[in-house]
Amino acid sequence: HGLHDIHGPGSANPGQLKKAEKELCSGCHAARPTLMASAPKGLIYDTPALVDDALAAQAKGFSGSKIKIGRPHVSEDVARLSAVRKAVGDGFEIMTDCNQGFLVDEAIRRAERLRDLDLAWIEEPLPADDLDGHIRLSRST
Repeated sequence: HGLHDIHGPGSANPGQLKKAEKELCSGCHAARPTLMASAPKGLIYDTPALVDDALAAQAKGFSGSKIKIGRPHVSEDVARLSAVRKAVGDGFEIMTDCNQGFLVDEAIRRAERLRDLDLAWIEEPLPADDLDGHIRLSRST
């Protein structure tokens, strides 16, 4: 986690983060860090709400936002994320969070189905203590 977890798109403006940005990145090699909105919408939100949230973050100057995934069928997650990707374009990062919701076979299957969406990351796909599963997932994706 980093600067993107300080505030979500509903409460933050990138301009408000200048001081934190300077303090956290005083040793960074990049001229300016990338700011991501991190107030992920839960699984109960419909696709239009996810699209609106991502567009709002983009309009505020964020370069990405995070979305919860883990609907009962992977096609639902693909449809939701595809709608967001179509709305925000390729230059906007989409991060996802699974809240440790999958076993390794399902995580591998879903990662493959999500590959074409060019996600920045898939956070916590497996239970944190499943070390063998994380190794297998890493080698498979």
